Amino acid sequence: MEEMKGGASAKRGGLSFWSMMLYAVVYNAVLLAGVGAAALTPCFEEAAAGFVGFVLGAAVGSCLHLVWFRWKRGQALSGRASYCPMCLFEIPRRHNIPILSWLILRGKCFQCDARIPWNYVALEAAAGVLGAILGVGCAALF
Repeated sequence: MEEMKGGASAKRGGLSFWSMMLYAVVYNAVLLAGVGAAALTPCFEEAAAGFVGFVLGAAVGSCLHLVWFRWKRGQALSGRASYCPMCLFEIPRRHNIPILSWLILRGKCFQCDARIPWNYVALEAAAGVLGAILGVGCAALF
């Protein structure tokens, strides 16, 4: 969002863009769960379920991409840690956090600076959003 006069960020009705996006995701998850709009009051349990669902969904998305990547090349699914396909450098655990590591490393390998395709992080993010929707929807049921 652009900066407004006085240094305040642009907001609509007091909510930032990301707050509105989160509200829309939660609202749709609650409606999909069949609970109704009345259950949309701010609730810590739903927010926590959404966060945990996003983290777990991103991790599952990362694993699914690994399985697809190795299966496509005829490699074993177990036995070797994640590695850069360009320099074959084994990625340390601290650089193997879904979405966050890609952003911190600016989409490049830590060792050789080769570009990491955007579809890796897109699949992780999509799985994370799905996990958040499912988490919030499940939390709304209980």
